[in-house]
Amino acid sequence: MQPPHELGPRRPEVRTFAGISYYGEPSLSKILIVRLSATGDVIQTTPVARQIRRRHPTCHLAWVVERKALPGIAHNPHVDEIVVIDSAEPSSWLAAIRKLRKRFDVVVDAQCLLKSGLLTRLTAAPVRIGRQDARGGSHRCYTRLMPTHMNQAYISQQYLEQCSDLGLDVEDYVPELHLAPEDHQRAAALWQELGLEGRKPVVALIAFSAEPTREWPADRF
Repeated sequence: MQPPHELGPRRPEVRTFAGISYYGEPSLSKILIVRLSATGDVIQTTPVARQIRRRHPTCHLAWVVERKALPGIAHNPHVDEIVVIDSAEPSSWLAAIRKLRKRFDVVVDAQCLLKSGLLTRLTAAPVRIGRQDARGGSHRCYTRLMPTHMNQAYISQQYLEQCSDLGLDVEDYVPELHLAPEDHQRAAALWQELGLEGRKPVVALIAFSAEPTREWPADRF
């Protein structure tokens, strides 16, 4: 009779990640962030990219975004690949689906709307992380629904909390906006044109919104 250690190869240990059981370590080599719009919300999601890069430095990190919100991440150093969708063009959505399908181990939908949820579902990734407050029926598109705790001070912390399976920290929540050299050049030229060079710090206020319902009435200032 063979000693126990010679009876055959030992099965890998069963591990659980994002509610799914694996033999051995789950693959986290390819991760996709889905945050299509709007620009401000895209910027609020950048702490997720930064922390994924820190926690999983060798992974391939991609982001899918609509063109109108692209400036929020166009020069983000933590993202390896950006897939851009022209939202008014059906062919652009189809091209994105073909490009993203069956490529990723984990997909995080930080938007949790029907359009982002369907895109997440069509990637066919084995782990698709959404939130319990997902809207438009998109909750059916995920393999993992994370609770939304409204005790977080900033929306970026809610996105980080959604990614707790990836080991992200809600305390490192400050968003990032990376600019191209030409952006700095345009700003310097504008400052010079307005005669603001060398003066005290300038505070800029944007008093308008793309949606009138979000604007503060002029007579209330």
